[in-house]
Amino acid sequence: MIIQLCKVGKIFLTLFIISRIHQKMKFGNQGQVGLRRRRFHLDPFYATLIRDMLISTLFSDPILFIAVVIAIVYAISVHEFSHALGAYIQGDKTAQYEGRLTLNPFAHLDPIGFLLVLVAGFGWGKPTPFNPYNLRNQRFGPAIVGVFGPLSNFVSGVLFGLILWGVSESGMAADTLLPEFLSVIVFVNFLLGIFNLIPIPPLDGAKIFFPFFPRSFDNLKMTLERFGPQILMGIIFLDILLPGSFFAFVRDMALNLTSIFLPGSRTTIGG
Repeated sequence: MIIQLCKVGKIFLTLFIISRIHQKMKFGNQGQVGLRRRRFHLDPFYATLIRDMLISTLFSDPILFIAVVIAIVYAISVHEFSHALGAYIQGDKTAQYEGRLTLNPFAHLDPIGFLLVLVAGFGWGKPTPFNPYNLRNQRFGPAIVGVFGPLSNFVSGVLFGLILWGVSESGMAADTLLPEFLSVIVFVNFLLGIFNLIPIPPLDGAKIFFPFFPRSFDNLKMTLERFGPQILMGIIFLDILLPGSFFAFVRDMALNLTSIFLPGSRTTIGG
């Protein structure tokens, strides 16, 4: 259960920030026509778990609520599917046998975990199973499986970002919510990708980087594998109480990456 709870790492930053991101996406020069000539401003915002639950946006901004839910569902689904794909191409069919080699979100979302995302601001998805002994490369195989998840989010962020840049430059979606919706998807995917690179189990960064650690770090790796979930949860809740620390840096990285695809945009960090 602790490991499942720590799947909050895949979404918790999203829930902290996105619940009000629409309020922080400010257009300047409103009198001008077309996104080509408008400045899209991403102002970093760091909410708390208690103060900003995703379900609250259902009543204050239902369109934003729908956009955020779609973005989260997509990001988690493509992330977990990619883990399954990474294992499959290396010879392990465990995830395929359990129906996880699919983009169908119902295969990757835990009903209780997703419900908690909406009503409590934290939750989890179904972890993708794989058997490391079935992988062709016994040493680096788990790292390949691990990197496929964040990589899929980065690729998704870039692809949707290019679409965002295209529609913004053309101005053909200037009077629609498409740019905001695309911005949310781009931001969520970058956020999940960056967060999952943290080398603390059960996050993907542990699978990716542990095989490269020298043998002198074996005791450290075993300690992290044993207590990693508790350490991660402790860091998360400490960050809730003391905002502006490490996870603020992760958030700012995601905001900066998102702003790359916003023509004429600027991102103000820390203010």
